Amino acid sequence: MNIRVLSGIHSSFFRIEPVLQLKRAVDGIDVCGGFTTRGTTAEAADAFSLLRKAGAPIFSAAGNMD
Repeated sequence: MNIRVLSGIHSSFFRIEPVLQLKRAVDGIDVCGGFTTRGTTAEAADAFSLLRKAGAPIFSAAGNMD
């Protein structure tokens, strides 16, 4: 099983791209908070939109900025 773990994205979406480009198939993505910088739904939606490209289930918890 291959699970990718991210945290502290804080709307810096360039941090997501390298994880999506890994060649090995992914079974799940675990995001340990820190999706946004300002806590807006638009920022969170942008992050999830990119993460969905991996085609794997996303498990997440809100962080202090979310």
